[in-house]
Parts: sequence; C-alpha cells; structure tokens
Amino acid sequence: MQLTQYLGDLQREAILMPYLRALSSFRDQVRQLAMSGAPSSEILALTDRLRDVEMVDLGVALDDQDGKPFILVMPPCIETESTLTWSPPCMTRR
Repeated sequence: MQLTQYLGDLQREAILMPYLRALSSFRDQVRQLAMSGAPSSEILALTDRLRDVEMVDLGVALDDQDGKPFILVMPPCIETESTLTWSPPCMTRR
C-alpha cells in the first residue's frame, strides 16, 4: 500500500467515525429497548433524537420536503466562549 493511499484511508476513517459512532449507539439503544419490550413511542423518541440532535451536531439535516425524504449536509455551528460563530448557512437544532 502506498503512503498516499494509507493517508487517504486514515482521513476517510477520521471523517466517517463520528457518523459510525452515532449510528452504532442508536442501534444499541434501539436493540436494548426492543429486547426489553419497550413501547414503540420510546423507539420513536430515539429516532427523533438521532434526527434532531445527533445528526444536526454532525452537520446533517434529515427532513421531508413535499412528502419525500430530504437530506442536507451543512457545516454545524461552532460555539465559542461568548458567541456562536458560523459560516453561512449554519445548522441549529430544532
């Protein structure tokens, strides 16, 4: 394997890892609820949290437009000590 390919693989892994962690955690939580016989409302609450918090924090908006799934990838807002800074457009949680 060439060094450039190796570095590219490392960069890809670094980019994907936050998304993979979020999905893995979501899967684990859904699995625990399903095995415990939790009501579907608790599982739906997890899907809402994934959409409205976890994915937004990662710069991804999942929504519907005209009844069809819509995905928007944007840079997340960056909080500093005293202010919220951003490069337009900026995502915020619902």
